[in-house]
Amino acid sequence: MSLIQTVVPCHNCLLNRTLLVWACIILTLAAACPAATQYWDSATSAGYQHGNGNWNLADASWTTNGLAPQAAFVNGNSAFFTAVGGSSLVQIAAPITAEVVTVNGSVYEIRHAGGGAMYVTNATTIGGTINKIAIVGGVGVTSTWDNGSTGITLGGVTGNLFVIDGGGVSGSAVVTNTGALIIGSASEVGDSVIVSNKGELYVSGVIRIGTGSATESDASLVIAQ
Repeated sequence: MSLIQTVVPCHNCLLNRTLLVWACIILTLAAACPAATQYWDSATSAGYQHGNGNWNLADASWTTNGLAPQAAFVNGNSAFFTAVGGSSLVQIAAPITAEVVTVNGSVYEIRHAGGGAMYVTNATTIGGTINKIAIVGGVGVTSTWDNGSTGITLGGVTGNLFVIDGGGVSGSAVVTNTGALIIGSASEVGDSVIVSNKGELYVSGVIRIGTGSATESDASLVIAQ
């Protein structure tokens, strides 16, 4: 007597394999997609506009192309501040993670004074004219800026500042930079990094102040504790 085996397809197995294949495809595509670039933009008119506001994950103060509709910042994206002909006070009001932060417009102050952490996984660049990033702490308020291995660079046209003000409390305003700190460019006047009131600055890479160019002057690292 012979035994005849009947092979019954395992539908659950086929479904699981299909789901696994799609999961692998989605993960591969996600890894390959670069971070989006978002621009601070306070108005719905065309172009990138100046304006005060909070940098958080709720307020619709950003655009990807200078056109409406605006949207909230998405953690992991890159942040650009490019408007000229006005001024902006941008206050960091939530834990933010950005791939890069680039300030290359004019008269921006990006102020991190409410406590919490700001993470920049790649580079922070302050160019343009009269721009400032200020990390400010104090009693009961610890504001930190953690920067990735590409480093922090101040360049541009004139008068750009990176300020670390501890408010008189050690450890309340802390900048950690695992890359280089570059202050000054070949055609710039007056770039400065200022550490005061028990602010803390940690740099793992090189620190370069000025370029040696005849057209560059007044680059400085000021520590006034």
